[in-house]
Amino acid sequence: MNIQKIKTNFFLIIYYSIVSKLPSNTSIFVGLFIRKIRGFVCSQIFKYSGDNIDIGRNIYFGNGADVEIGHNSGIGNDSRITNNLVIGNDVMIAPNLVVLGPNHNFDRLDIPMNKQGVSKKTLVKIENDVWIGTNVILGNKITIKKGSIIAAGSVVTKDNKEYSIYGGNPASLIKYRYEKN
Repeated sequence: MNIQKIKTNFFLIIYYSIVSKLPSNTSIFVGLFIRKIRGFVCSQIFKYSGDNIDIGRNIYFGNGADVEIGHNSGIGNDSRITNNLVIGNDVMIAPNLVVLGPNHNFDRLDIPMNKQGVSKKTLVKIENDVWIGTNVILGNKITIKKGSIIAAGSVVTKDNKEYSIYGGNPASLIKYRYEKN
């Protein structure tokens, strides 16, 4: 085992046993300090970590080896993200985001589904300047395009358009940000 792997595993243990359980970043007196601690620890785990990241409380990201997060971006409390996620710059993610990873195979009828394995790892990408509301579910192989807003409670099953507002289950186009009411 190389030094980098040992270091990453050390920070994973620290994150899941202590740092992820620290109070919310919004707490008045220690919020900024906790934000810096979580940001630092996650920057030692993630594949890429930009400046000024905001990692909320109780986020699960597997081993984080293929997670990338850009400058000035954050992930809200209690989110569960796949290990193959790219988040751009200036992204706001509210609490309870769920990013689905590989799916169970179910093609054969002669074999129980729980014995058919899972699909291969797929990339989920959130481009720059995106706002994702509370309790959103993103399917696998999804790209959330630049400048988009995903309304709270949405289930996103396909890519969207740039500067769009999507919402619902399944999520559909509500309007474009540049449209006047």
